[in-house]
Amino acid sequence: MNTVDTIIIGAGPAGMMAAISSSFYGKKTLLLEKNKRLGKKLSGTGGGRCNVTNNGTLEDLLAGIPGNGRFLYSVFSQFDNHDTMNFFQENGVKLKVEDHGRVFPTTDRSQTIIKCLEMKMLENGVTHDLLFTHFGLSGPAALRLSSFVKGGETAFLDALPTHSDQDLFEHLEANREKSVKNALRELMPDRLADFFAENYDCKVKQVSQKDLTDLVSLLKALPIKITGKMSLAKSFVTKGGVDLKEINPKTLESKKVPGLHFAGEVLDINAHTGGFNITYCLATGWVAGSLHY
Repeated sequence: MNTVDTIIIGAGPAGMMAAISSSFYGKKTLLLEKNKRLGKKLSGTGGGRCNVTNNGTLEDLLAGIPGNGRFLYSVFSQFDNHDTMNFFQENGVKLKVEDHGRVFPTTDRSQTIIKCLEMKMLENGVTHDLLFTHFGLSGPAALRLSSFVKGGETAFLDALPTHSDQDLFEHLEANREKSVKNALRELMPDRLADFFAENYDCKVKQVSQKDLTDLVSLLKALPIKITGKMSLAKSFVTKGGVDLKEINPKTLESKKVPGLHFAGEVLDINAHTGGFNITYCLATGWVAGSLHY
């Protein structure tokens, strides 16, 4: 009769890392995944480049995981973002650090990370910033806000956060001989400028003071009605999960079912974009896979 020591359900980043960890510690491990390929959602992270972690400090990590991130203190004391970076580098993946501490493979391909995890499992003997889109708002700012909205709220967009109201009035006055559209194009992308100038098909000097005031107000606080969120299939991060009060924070073992461990997005933890979400998935996967014996 064939038996295994560990059964892992789900081959996301946490599941794959749990399989690697479990097999590393000598346990016969079975990884179960319903999809035809491993790391399906991981392949789309970071715009397809896979923002695999963030190189900040522990406090930076916890600040980047506002949804119950403090629960991860013990996990990160065992396996943190720097362990994640070392893991991939030791297994042949060259990494680079971009703005805000975001870490990517130098290939800029998520498949580099997925293939590394796959090869490591086989080696260990495991058996299988804000974007306007056609559907609405996306990008890091929208993703961060999405965890706090249900639909029906009104968001206010500051299109030029580095400019004060007075800065904008002075800019418009200095460009009063230009069309409103061209004056705004000096401050923002053309298509966005065209949107704000849609009702001002004239030179700046032809716009009344009241209308200029209204325009500046719109630039600094454009109201956007939130109608809802995209489907789970389109999500970057999910919110909710197993109640952390029912889990041992050191071993990630269930307090109700001995031998059952949780890792990754099944936990009631959610993080900002920028490598934080994958970091805690990989870290909890490693801990859950290594400490059950």
